[in-house]
Amino acid sequence: MKARDREARGTWRQRLQAWWPDTNIPGSREILRAGLGAFVGIVAAGLCGLWLGGDGVAHWLIAPMGASAVLLFAVPASPLAQPWPVVGSALLATAVAVACAVLPLPQPVVAGLAVGLTIVLMFPLRCVHPPAGAVALLLVLAEAPLGDRGFALLWYPVLPNVLALLLSALIYHRLTGYRYPHEPAPPPAEDGRAGLLARDLDEALAQYGEFLDVDRDDLMALFRLVAANALHRQLDGLCCGDVMARNPVAVQYGDFLEETWGLFQQHRFKAIPVTDRARRVIGIVTREDILRRAGVDNPRRAARRVRRFVGRVRNDHANKPEVVGQVMSAPVVTLDAAMPLVEAVGIFAGHGHSHFPVVDEERRLVGIIARSDVLRALFGAINRLARAGD
Repeated sequence: MKARDREARGTWRQRLQAWWPDTNIPGSREILRAGLGAFVGIVAAGLCGLWLGGDGVAHWLIAPMGASAVLLFAVPASPLAQPWPVVGSALLATAVAVACAVLPLPQPVVAGLAVGLTIVLMFPLRCVHPPAGAVALLLVLAEAPLGDRGFALLWYPVLPNVLALLLSALIYHRLTGYRYPHEPAPPPAEDGRAGLLARDLDEALAQYGEFLDVDRDDLMALFRLVAANALHRQLDGLCCGDVMARNPVAVQYGDFLEETWGLFQQHRFKAIPVTDRARRVIGIVTREDILRRAGVDNPRRAARRVRRFVGRVRNDHANKPEVVGQVMSAPVVTLDAAMPLVEAVGIFAGHGHSHFPVVDEERRLVGIIARSDVLRALFGAINRLARAGD
């Protein structure tokens, strides 16, 4: 019996805990900043109404401005708190309330109709702002003289209240170093991977079927961060230094092309880093660099021309490149040995190169990483995931 009672108490405790919001609470500085901003905004809206000649609380300041202040100053990054939703929704709700107030229906029905129509119209007009429902309800239930002003309510007090509150938010956020209006996260570079991610997100939003209080581009940026963190975890926290080829062959600026081409032929290299005397990377030379400068497309068909191009000139004046520094590519993109491998995946995809030099904290060459090294690590991560799934 006691065990059953304990189980029942545990069940009720779990149900009650499910009602407790699981949200991230901002720091005390951000909370104070939001509260002070709301104070400034409401005072500004009230003073604006008084200055325009209102005679009575219901005239110079309407209650829904308090709800708008919460959004404008506490969650200014929300799509619901941007300038157009704030202004457009208030004007729309006022027009709907005035139109519904003249209908010969019971007041509760008129109130519900005004709020419902406001919600329905805000979505296609892209001005969803929750306090608009309060604006519609307030004006439908308002008594004379506020209720008799009709569409003049658009110009006073609704529009002055909204504009004063919005202007206060623009100035306050600018002075406190916050971006407002909120600028969405920059879209990723246009490539196949980004397009697939964007389409996947759009399909997921369509399947979700509910309105989310998050900007789509911000959600896309968050989605990409989640995917990157998941991939990094699947790669067991590997860094470039864990998968690179160590002690790579390197050449210096003044090394002859003839000797460098011999390295390419002997080791089947595709790229060789170029360093200074301290082993700091100053460039990279590839087979394609030499072939392009030699004017050939296929070394097997033009081996003689390549040998002639890389061969040393025995006199003092050469009319063609003689040393590595004259054909290398510079500057060169390098990867830090401590860089997470998941970041290297993005660099490989973004630049299209097959090899990158890897450097240490002093920018000295410590290895070279190839696309095949990254693919091998990814294949291992996929196998581990498959085994875990089994």
